Amino acid sequence: MRSMVGACSEFMLKGHKKARVSGRTMDWFEEMYSNFVVVPRGTHVFSYYDGEDKEKQPLKQGMQWKTKYGFVGIDSWNLPIYLDGMNEMGLSAGLLALYGCGYPEPDKCPEKNISIGYLLQYVLGNCKDVNEVKEFLESGVTVCDLSVLYVADERSLHLVVHDAQGKSLVLEAEDGEIKIYLDEEASVLTNSPFLHWHLLNMRNYCNLTYKDATSDGPWTPLGHGSGMLGLPGDSTPPSRFVRLSMFREFSPISKDANEEVQQAFHMINRVALVNGEDIIERTLWEVVRDHVHRIYYFRTNQNQSIRAIDLKEIDFSGFKQYKRIPLTTGNLYEDVTPLFEKG
Repeated sequence: MRSMVGACSEFMLKGHKKARVSGRTMDWFEEMYSNFVVVPRGTHVFSYYDGEDKEKQPLKQGMQWKTKYGFVGIDSWNLPIYLDGMNEMGLSAGLLALYGCGYPEPDKCPEKNISIGYLLQYVLGNCKDVNEVKEFLESGVTVCDLSVLYVADERSLHLVVHDAQGKSLVLEAEDGEIKIYLDEEASVLTNSPFLHWHLLNMRNYCNLTYKDATSDGPWTPLGHGSGMLGLPGDSTPPSRFVRLSMFREFSPISKDANEEVQQAFHMINRVALVNGEDIIERTLWEVVRDHVHRIYYFRTNQNQSIRAIDLKEIDFSGFKQYKRIPLTTGNLYEDVTPLFEKG
């Protein structure tokens, strides 16, 4: 059996206050039939976490709430759990796979418990920025497990959040303790091992630079890019983390959101799993989020054209009903041949 959520890569560009852009991939071994779903303000959400007896009582009801902010989420297999999303305040949240998670035991008071699977919904529905997410997590709630989201191999989830001010937060559960990472430490995320290992591992690559290598001897580099010689090129989580961290560090900072969006897709191209590269998983979809202008860009495995959802054009009041939009929606390409006739 395989887990519900596969690999995935996630990052937030340094950017400019006028251009706050993040991106991610969703990697998995079979089609997930994902849709964009509009969740309006005032939606009543009942959350669940693991019961004491998986056979007799697999789930228990935890926190419940009404959403303060509307958001667009990405589901899979029509389940009421979202793996990614962005709200009308420009806050995004994503769930990525992580082996070996160890969540705290649930509190005796069910209303204090929220599982990792529902935490994304709470964050998007009730927080406008990373500071509010942090305040909620420190308010006495217990983030616990929801094992129906994974099947085997001790693979569960960790959460990453970005906001329109360029701030980031990562939440991981290790040995029964919730660990929170902020801003620079939370700007890149892949999968196992835990984030603190990846941050320490980056010290092994401090020699890498965007400048071409120089030598005191008679030898010169064969071409440009020699400063990055030694950059790992495989698709393991540690290697993807190193590549994204390096590209993020040396990315040009632009005031133009469109340039930042294109840079995000360029970076995704360097970590996406190409069909056939891994016998098990491939990149099913990719999203890039413009947090300032609240535009959700996306591509899919069989349609690499960039499509977009503008959250500013959505009525989140709840008075208007929206159908789900499959991520496969959109044209494969734009035919510009007729432009020859205008010459």
